[in-house]
Amino acid sequence: MVDAIQHKALRIALRALNCTPGALLEEEAGVLPLGLRRKQQSLNFWARAKSRPGSNPVNKLVGTGTFIKGKILKRKHVALPFGASIRTLVEDAGLDKVHVADLRPSKAPPPPPLDAWTH
Repeated sequence: MVDAIQHKALRIALRALNCTPGALLEEEAGVLPLGLRRKQQSLNFWARAKSRPGSNPVNKLVGTGTFIKGKILKRKHVALPFGASIRTLVEDAGLDKVHVADLRPSKAPPPPPLDAWTH
C-alpha cells in the first residue's frame, strides 16, 4: 500500500502517465524502492546501536527474538519482531561476524591550570 502511494506521488512529480511502471519511476527519480530503503535504515540503526554498546538502551533489544523468530517462521505471513528482523538482515548481509567500532565520545582533556594563563 505504501509503495502505491509512493508511485502515485512519483507519477505526479515526474508528470508520468498512469501506465508507467513503478520501478521505472523510482529509477528516473533516483529513489530507492521502499523495501530496500527500510532494510538500509534498519542496518544503519543496528550499526549505530552496536557502536555504543554500554550507553544505548536499545542495544538490549536489537538482535533479540531468536526464540520468537523460530516459532514465527513456521507460519507464513507473520511479521517478525523488530529485533528479530534486524538479526535476520544482519545475518543475511554477513555482518554478524563484523566488529563494529565503539564510537562513544572520548573524554575531553582537562583544562590547563589557571596559573598557566597568567604568565
